[in-house]
Amino acid sequence: MGKFMNQSLLFRTVLAGLAVTALTSACSLNQDPYTDKSEAIKQGVPPEIDRPPVAPKPLASDAVRIDANDFYSFKEQTAGEISIKGRVLDSSGASFDLSVDNLRDFPGATFDAASGVFKWTPPRDSTGGEFCGMPKRLVVRLTAIPPTGGAKVGTIKEIAVHVMRSETDPEIIAVDDLVKPSPTREGQARKFTVTVKDPDAIDADGLRPRLVAVPSKRGSTDVSGLVYMQDPTFSDPNPTQDPNDKQKWIFKMVLDLRTQPDQRGRDFTRSQETFKFGLQTISRFGRIGMKDVDASILTDVMKPEVSWGIEAIEAVAGQENVIQFTVYDPYAEGRISVNFKTRIDQLPGAGVAFCNLAPSRDGAMICRISYKPSAAALSAPKGEYPIEFVVRNESKVQGDTKVVEETFRRVIKVIPGASVAPITNPATPPVTAPAANVVTPPSTNPANKPATP
Repeated sequence: MGKFMNQSLLFRTVLAGLAVTALTSACSLNQDPYTDKSEAIKQGVPPEIDRPPVAPKPLASDAVRIDANDFYSFKEQTAGEISIKGRVLDSSGASFDLSVDNLRDFPGATFDAASGVFKWTPPRDSTGGEFCGMPKRLVVRLTAIPPTGGAKVGTIKEIAVHVMRSETDPEIIAVDDLVKPSPTREGQARKFTVTVKDPDAIDADGLRPRLVAVPSKRGSTDVSGLVYMQDPTFSDPNPTQDPNDKQKWIFKMVLDLRTQPDQRGRDFTRSQETFKFGLQTISRFGRIGMKDVDASILTDVMKPEVSWGIEAIEAVAGQENVIQFTVYDPYAEGRISVNFKTRIDQLPGAGVAFCNLAPSRDGAMICRISYKPSAAALSAPKGEYPIEFVVRNESKVQGDTKVVEETFRRVIKVIPGASVAPITNPATPPVTAPAANVVTPPSTNPANKPATP
């Protein structure tokens, strides 16, 4: 009984203490239950627990992008560029690197990785001579690097690059001077050379440039129909490539003023004049270059002619005979002079013989032989006396020394007159002859000029 009473007293004492504590708490001015708690508890931060580090999330392969067109075109000898951008579709702040894998395939090209600009000026032979150009490909690589480490992610883009051929016209850069130092004379074939620059040409059949003569645009004095390319041979090809500059080609040409087999010669000028023709060069791609050319043509002094025919002219013994004939340039271009090798004043006979030269129209001269043979002149065989003279035709063009000489041999035949009997043949009946013999020259303005012999 006593033990039970002691426990009851203890219980009542504890209850009383709790009551007092509760009453004290209920009456306190601070109602925050976390007043005496740590700041971590107050902020709801759980106590630290040792856990393994979390690996960074890898970049997705499709998050790496190269921004550029699929096709670009460039032109030989013309500067061009491509703008290439790289990006990473991720918020992790990964860095990346742009590069070109095959930059060596583009001679002279540069690529700036920072700006992503590819610059290139294709060389002249980038197309390989192809008419439609040359396709190429540019391989661009983008590599992304995560900021916290980890595996690198990359991608490649192939960009089609088409190189177009440079449209360069062939050019006639040199032609031999056909005016100075000497002109081309009528009746001659003048060889000359032409130099053509053609960057597209190749030393193979069908790939070399061509050269043809065409009418000149500068007037009517055109001689293009007489200009042609010299025929090539195995030992003398035409054209030939300049060994010091593979873009240059040497053509051998001919200005032909000779007489054709089925034609008579042409008369271009009576002195010296400048004529014209055009030259046209054509590349293997059909590009054209033109040049007009001057050619000085000098008249050819013709062989002189004489109106005295080959038959003998009769002179009547015992009377005055006048034999008149003309020596002339058939084109009236030269200066005519006559030199008698036979002494007219020493012709046999008692009569007086002399020759008188008188100028006539331009390019001609009249010759008069006055001869009064005696009966003694009939003693010659057949009464014939040869007369030999040289006609000289000289160019009238200043500085031209061309001269053509022709020797003529004609015959005077003395016949007996009415009052003069032949001494050596008395049985010959007398012959009555006219008082004078005159030979009239032909026209000196023929339609076509004969070829120079």
